[in-house]
Amino acid sequence: MPEERKKLTVPDLAQRKKAGEKVVMASIPDYPSAVWAERAGIDIAAVGDSLGMVSYGFPNTLPVTIDMMIAHAQAVRRGAPSCLIMVSMTYGSYATPEIGVVNALRLMTIDRRINDLSAELAEAERAGDGERRDSLAVEHLAWTRRRAALLPMADAAGNNL
Repeated sequence: MPEERKKLTVPDLAQRKKAGEKVVMASIPDYPSAVWAERAGIDIAAVGDSLGMVSYGFPNTLPVTIDMMIAHAQAVRRGAPSCLIMVSMTYGSYATPEIGVVNALRLMTIDRRINDLSAELAEAERAGDGERRDSLAVEHLAWTRRRAALLPMADAAGNNL
């Protein structure tokens, strides 16, 4: 059995970037893949909305909902407890900044069964002058993570825990 790794955090990632260290990221859509990613020592598990095509057979990513992404992020978190989890925001889930922050926070809510956040980063894509990828409100979300113990907790069905 491999020894347990320290969980990678956003500050750890920033420190590694500053030190010029390489980071390994892979697209991980589900629990079995996450278990293998953990065993392989992957640093960042990216849960992309492309799972709609890969796991569900959709013709594109448009039918993927934020609730689907939350469920997959939770499965990946259970399989890869040491990886930093980055989850794609789905089409329409960040139509306005307010909606985007609400949905990013939903992606990052605490799952008390595993005593951890589902994801550390919520990624939004938008077209403009070429394709841009932005991590949505990372500082705000990191602040929210520190305050999470003060917030009421709910499960995926909205029931208070």
